[in-house]
Amino acid sequence: MGNRDGNQVEADFARLGLPDKRVFSIDQFELFVNEAIREIFGSCGPIVKISEYDASLRRGSVVAPGNEIQQVWAALSAKGQFQGQRIAAHLHTMSLAWLVLFPVAAFVIFLVVVLFIFFSIPSRRDFPFFRRHAIVTGGSKGIGYQLAVGLIERGCHVTIVARNVKDLQKACEELQILADQRGQQQKVQWKSIDMTADYDVIKAAFDECAKELGPIDILINNAGHSVQAPFCDLPATDFEKQMRVNYLSAVYATRAVVDDMKARKTGHISFVSSAAGQFAIFGYSAYSPTKFALRGFADTLHMELLPYKVNVAVLYPPNTDTEGFKLELETMPEETKLMSDAAGLFTPKHVAEAHLKDIADGNYTTTIGLDGWMLGCLTAGACPEKSLFRALTQSALAGVFRAITLVYLGYFNGITKKCYRRRLAWTEEPKEEEEKRE
Repeated sequence: MGNRDGNQVEADFARLGLPDKRVFSIDQFELFVNEAIREIFGSCGPIVKISEYDASLRRGSVVAPGNEIQQVWAALSAKGQFQGQRIAAHLHTMSLAWLVLFPVAAFVIFLVVVLFIFFSIPSRRDFPFFRRHAIVTGGSKGIGYQLAVGLIERGCHVTIVARNVKDLQKACEELQILADQRGQQQKVQWKSIDMTADYDVIKAAFDECAKELGPIDILINNAGHSVQAPFCDLPATDFEKQMRVNYLSAVYATRAVVDDMKARKTGHISFVSSAAGQFAIFGYSAYSPTKFALRGFADTLHMELLPYKVNVAVLYPPNTDTEGFKLELETMPEETKLMSDAAGLFTPKHVAEAHLKDIADGNYTTTIGLDGWMLGCLTAGACPEKSLFRALTQSALAGVFRAITLVYLGYFNGITKKCYRRRLAWTEEPKEEEEKRE
């Protein structure tokens, strides 16, 4: 069979066979084919090509462009004899069948895979915000504050939690003004809590919040901060502090509310991780592990709470234009800053709105920006997924994004080496000057 351009292809061919044991060479075979075409079509017959010939079997194949293979087969069948001996011509159309069956089979397999995935992933449950009581830890500034704003705009009562009383009071006043403007009798309160405290302290404080504004329906674990420096330059105590504020604070807060949510079979728990909880880079040896830990905790919790209809979600914000990030820039190593610049900078409102939309839609993961989406697909692995479209995208693109990420890693490794050589040169220059003076 040939394509529409008329190129000769070895797909469908006429196969010839001789019933007796006489010698039948390839030259005779070619002569027979040419005579048959010339007798039927004259000088305007199809152009053919001898594709293969087996002398022991005295059997050969003819290839012709496009649908002309049918004409060749007809000519050979009409000819039927060579030097008084009968020759059988057979047209094999198996390749045509495969050309039709292959895409059909591929589609059926794809459909089966899609159905398997569809019935394997948990169903999404939309989460209504109206008249719910939400607690946002780290809610006085940055992403936490914008999450509180978004929750109020969606009709929630809100409790913001942080340590600094002045920041809490200021944020609470602004949020209450916003709530009053909506005219839906929404309430906003603040609670000063050290989220690195023991579980009993956090549990007692959350119980007080529930008495004042009702049962806690939404918990967003946003409290945390980062330290960044090369591993050997960090005090050993920083690792424990980071684990307490970034990870254990979320564990304790979740434990304080989850039993009530399970009993009422409703609720939502979010964890604000980080892009550094998907892709660890230079300088985050204390910070990244705590954010990776949040992912593991959330994955486990999601499975355990499925029967109780309590939703769980994880937010992976990239660099965000907050006061905390500006403070981090003051002590950020050169390598870390150069690598972070590659991901861009997002506003707290953009990050918060993206996560609140995913909460409402019942999604598990929130990523920000193109790089964040790519990382989300790449690092999905065995994490929960409720969206069929996202599941198929992750399955299809994970390999491609792995290759792209390797390029990023190569670039970041190059930054590390370049900065090392620069510092090495700076330290060697004074030594060389001293040696010259001596």
